Amino acid sequence: MSPEQLQGEEADARSDLFSFGCVLYEMLSGKRAFEGQSAASVIAAILEREPAPLNLTPPLERVIKTCLTKSPDDRFQNALDLKRNLMWALEQPIAAKANRRSWVAAAAAALVLVLVMSAALGLVAWKHFREEPPRVVKLSFPLPQETFEAGRPPSTAVSRDGRRVAFEALVDGKSQLWVRDLGNSAPQMLAAIEGSAGMPFWAPDSRRLGFFADGKLKKIDVTGGPAVTIADAQATTGGLGPWSGSWNKDDVIIFGRISSPLFRVSAAGGSVTPLTALDGTRQEIGHFAPWFLPDGRNFLYSALSDDPEKRGLYVADLDSKARKQVMTDSARTIYVEPGYLLFARDRTLMAQPFDTGRRETTGEAVPVAEQLDVNNAGVGVAVGYFSASNNGVLVYTAGRAPNVAQLTWFDRGGNKLDTVGAPGEFRVSSLSPDETRVAFIRRDPQVGRADLWVRDLVRGPESRLSSGMMSGNPVWSADGAHVFYSSRAGDKVYKKAADNTGAEEVIEGAVNPPIDASRDGRYLFTVTLTKSRIWVLPLFGERKPFPYPHTESQESQPRLSPDGRWLAYRSDESKRNEIHVVSFPQPGGKWQISTDGGRSPVWSRDGRELYYYSPEDKIMAVEITPGARFQFGPAKALFGVRVGRLGTGFDVSKDGRFLLPVVVEQQATTPMMVVLNWPRMLK
Repeated sequence: MSPEQLQGEEADARSDLFSFGCVLYEMLSGKRAFEGQSAASVIAAILEREPAPLNLTPPLERVIKTCLTKSPDDRFQNALDLKRNLMWALEQPIAAKANRRSWVAAAAAALVLVLVMSAALGLVAWKHFREEPPRVVKLSFPLPQETFEAGRPPSTAVSRDGRRVAFEALVDGKSQLWVRDLGNSAPQMLAAIEGSAGMPFWAPDSRRLGFFADGKLKKIDVTGGPAVTIADAQATTGGLGPWSGSWNKDDVIIFGRISSPLFRVSAAGGSVTPLTALDGTRQEIGHFAPWFLPDGRNFLYSALSDDPEKRGLYVADLDSKARKQVMTDSARTIYVEPGYLLFARDRTLMAQPFDTGRRETTGEAVPVAEQLDVNNAGVGVAVGYFSASNNGVLVYTAGRAPNVAQLTWFDRGGNKLDTVGAPGEFRVSSLSPDETRVAFIRRDPQVGRADLWVRDLVRGPESRLSSGMMSGNPVWSADGAHVFYSSRAGDKVYKKAADNTGAEEVIEGAVNPPIDASRDGRYLFTVTLTKSRIWVLPLFGERKPFPYPHTESQESQPRLSPDGRWLAYRSDESKRNEIHVVSFPQPGGKWQISTDGGRSPVWSRDGRELYYYSPEDKIMAVEITPGARFQFGPAKALFGVRVGRLGTGFDVSKDGRFLLPVVVEQQATTPMMVVLNWPRMLK
């Protein structure tokens, strides 16, 4: 602490330079510049004594001595002066007889120059909290390149006091929750979040953080300690799309996901109770993005509907079922002081004045940031990647164009053979039994909806079979005449003629998205959205669905072998997602196929190979030996492709060609933007 601070005088940037000199002195000497046996003796040393000489080269010694001068007027007047003098000191030659300390000091001082620049974000952020900045300040910090290649930017959440930013990042193929103190240059990894599909959110105390991982609602104290499960979010909400939540001052958490109503639970855990109900007369499919207003009782949420004209932003309270429409925009919206709603309109971050007492908007919405990163979640609702505190800190990512993929044919050596159609935002694709057509889900960025299409691979034309909130895979019937699919929040399974004639037909007994069908047309395989369980629907007789293989693990992506004897699927039984195989339709043996993680199993047309993606997006091949007993060889990597997470479904032709949606527009890393005192931009 500088002498003027100890004497109760006004502190400024020169006080910071005194503290910097103390740190540099200790780095070079291993001792403190001012020592004492008690706080009083240390204070006396700072006020009265000079630090012992360091015996360095004169220029460097002079820089440190100037930083530690008692009077602020005799120090460097700003960090730029200090930087220039440090650079000059490093440029001076060191005498041949200089001791080793001088050489070490020169190297350390060079390192200090780097540290000075990397600490700029922390110094400016700290100044922002210590005193109101005179103007808007824009900062940024980089995020891992892999995070953006994953198909979407990271979810972000700034703490209520504006000091910390929580964000999701993909590192080495693993999704992790990180927190960065804006006064510290190094982020901290908090928890692994495999299976995450949600946005983190802060408690009012800015110390605890809520997040979603492995289908659970969890919390963690960012100052230390493990993550604690609050509730089973998957079992509670079901549905599709990302989760979101909000935490009030009474430790009540409300949460939901794109295609579910809202629920409430105590932050301490306990029973989960419904908070809202979907209005069938308005074709509502979900209540999303809850956000508590300052009173902790009223909250905002977006109501989603299959009818775009019935969507909107609403305000409700914890003790009543009454609600009031605030805006027709259905985008994710948050409230921040001094009285604004922030939301994305197209790709522009908007600020709308809002009166919390009257619970209504006032004035006109004005733009705050352009080219905001958004995720339309397949239903046309803009989930913007932004967050703001109540003391003027805004955090967001921007400038990232949508990921575009190209359906591409490859041979098993990874050589590109041909492309199919135009590039687009593909999710999954499936070849017809005779391989003359391909069904795929593609998102239309103009309307923000995911559509199901069928393309003729021989003649070239394509037609749209259905649109809406598509889930699961497009699944071909055994004769190739129809396609099974699921939309409207995955509440029903439909069948429609592949030539787009006639109306869609509801498949009774199947209430979850389809994933696969047997080659003999007898079984349809689905996966429940609650607890991720595989169900089998017989397409004959009484059509009574049954679970299979029905364990306590999370099971998904079922694919039946061509002979109908073996069912491949993904399971987290070993605490990570691996590919397993079980006998079918009668329980019998079970085998783990992958050993280092896997997803999206696909059988060869003759059943002699089983393919899947590795966590590194490599196509893996496992040889299967025909016979009464299931026998398989080791997994071998065929080739790697950049598919990210925007579409991992693939298929394989009879002659061994692979059809994959490959990313064709690699996104450069865009930094996370931090804006201090952003409301001044509105003036």
